[in-house]
This record gives sequence, C-alpha cells and structure tokens, in this order.
Amino acid sequence: PIVTQRAESPQTTVELTVSNVDLSHQGSYSCRYRVQGSSGNISSNHSHSINITVVDLQKPRISLSDHNGEVTRGYSYVITCSTRQHFPGGTFHLLINGKVIRSANTDGSSASFSFPTADFMHAGKYSCLYDTQVSGRQFSSLESEHKSVSVRESLVKPIVTWMLIVFLICLILLILVCLVCRKRRKEQEQRARGVCVLTTYTPQAASSNEYEELAVGPGNTEVVSEKTDETQPLGEDRM
Repeated sequence: PIVTQRAESPQTTVELTVSNVDLSHQGSYSCRYRVQGSSGNISSNHSHSINITVVDLQKPRISLSDHNGEVTRGYSYVITCSTRQHFPGGTFHLLINGKVIRSANTDGSSASFSFPTADFMHAGKYSCLYDTQVSGRQFSSLESEHKSVSVRESLVKPIVTWMLIVFLICLILLILVCLVCRKRRKEQEQRARGVCVLTTYTPQAASSNEYEELAVGPGNTEVVSEKTDETQPLGEDRM
C-alpha cells in the first residue's frame, strides 16, 4: 500500500494523503480495510477503483524575436510561449506587468503573440502562463520568467522632420530673395527712364526768341516758359 491510516472505533472514515505527488503517482487507486482480531487479521475486498491523472505543469518558457529586448517604435515583434508538457485544449496566456493581455488556445506546445506596430504602451515586463483542463478540473502552471521589453523612438522620423523644416526655411528664403530682386529691378527701371525734357517752339517764339520747355519725369509734368534777352538779326539792310 502507498498510504496506511489507522482508524479508531467507532471511526468509519479516514483521509489518506499522498504527499509530494509526481508522475509516478499517476494510476488507478482503490481502498481496503483490515481488522485485527484475536484470531488474526481480516482484510476486506478492494473498493471500486478511481483513476488519478497527475498533471505536471512546468513553468512555460518565454522568448522574444528581438533578443536584446529593445524594439523600435512602429516596428513589429513576436513573443513566443512554450512548454515541455502540453495537453489537448491547453491555453497560453501572455501577461505584461502581471496582467493578462493575450490568450491563445492550442493543442501544441507553443503559441506566438505578434505585435505588428510597437508603441510606448507595449513596454514592460512580459511573462507566460499555461493552463489546461483535465477530468473536469482546471490546472494552471506557475508564471514563467520575466522578459523586459523597451520601446525606443525611431531615428527616421526626426531626420525626415528636420529635412522638412530645412526645406521650408529654404523655400521661404528663396521667396524673399525673389521679392527683393523684383523690387530692385523695378526701381532700376524707373531710374533708367530718368527725366525727359522736351522743348517746344511756337511761331511767336521764332520771332520773339521765346520757347517752352516741357519737363517730363516720373510723377512730374511741368511747363517752363523762358524768354531770352538777346535777339538774333534776321538780316542786314541794303545800302
């Protein structure tokens, strides 16, 4: 017998405890009792038997696709939970900081949890649990070792941002330079035109030596009349 327990009269029921159960204790169990009389020991027949299944759920193992534990933000990573002993209908649970976030039912010995786009909220300590149901009872393993995951910012985004800022600054400077050059060109064209002076003669001016100057300039039109004191002789008298 594996376990023997003495019963005192009038005790009719005893509890038999099997300690330190392992896989060797799995099998069919039955009971019988024995009475010690004056003529010797009298034993009963075996009771009906019961089958006991020993479920040895070991700690599952956890692995990360990025072994150094650093994941770039926006990139994908995969966490895999596995166990040596598995049962039909087993379930793997993925925990982060002690809280279950994913579960996967499988008849196999492992399950993978994919994260297509890493973000800062995914950083933390990951662990796995494995549970299964045997003979209507639920069994759960101990929590696996922890695997720390940190999420870092991608270097591509800052570079693109700085390139965009530099491009916008260059574009603004180019527009300002074009505006300044255009303004200077107009000023040079106005200076090149200068002030035009037009001299007009009238028939009276031909005899009186009077003439008019028409001063024309940008935004300025002025008529100036002048009369000279000297006269030119038109001819000599005949002697």
